[in-house]
Amino acid sequence: MEDEDSYLRTVMAEVSRSLELRGAGLDGERTLLDRRGQSPLAVLTDAVCAGSTLALCTDVTRRVAGLRQRTGGFSLCSYHALELDPSPLHRFEHVVALDPPSCPEHDRLMRGGHGFAHLGWGEAELRFAQQMHDFEYDLRSSLVALYRSLRLRRQAAGQELEGLLRGETSPGRPARLAGRLVRVLAELELAHLDRDLPALAFAGDAQTALERSPAYRAYANRHEDGRRFLSNVSLRPRA
Repeated sequence: MEDEDSYLRTVMAEVSRSLELRGAGLDGERTLLDRRGQSPLAVLTDAVCAGSTLALCTDVTRRVAGLRQRTGGFSLCSYHALELDPSPLHRFEHVVALDPPSCPEHDRLMRGGHGFAHLGWGEAELRFAQQMHDFEYDLRSSLVALYRSLRLRRQAAGQELEGLLRGETSPGRPARLAGRLVRVLAELELAHLDRDLPALAFAGDAQTALERSPAYRAYANRHEDGRRFLSNVSLRPRA
């Protein structure tokens, strides 16, 4: 689990980042080993036995506990983290896609570099990726929930802000999702963001359309693009 500073730093970074999807991978292309439809843990174990291994997933926080209990000897990273910094791929001979990528840019990241890329997901992993993609980019219900919580609290900073952004459920909102919500609320002038503290304050009850926010429109487009991409993801090796 991130500490407070790490969580809030990630939130602020997401607020400031470009809305253009980054997908530049590494030079080269890994040898593809398509083992979809087999046990993802067996695929991961085989890769670990063969050399240095990076496992890719949709969300590390929701994945790490189950993986830690059943296997080891690998590093775990999300596609989102690689989108921001693909350099860790240099260090690993084997990349295992436990969950499918949710867009062509993440697919290229997974395959880039030198060594081997293992496709290891099955039906459960595809369903998880689809659910997380909806959670991360279909923002309307999350925006309403955060807005109402902020309206009750009026303002929050530091540890109180982190608690507000994480929400009441476990494991809570990923910091990158919280950053998207804050960005939209600030663009709509429903919240005031002090990036230096950081702090967030309620700014009023004005009626407004979410589509007025450029960030909301960009996230909505990414949501629809990802849904289409994931609907075409295969569960079996192609003949």
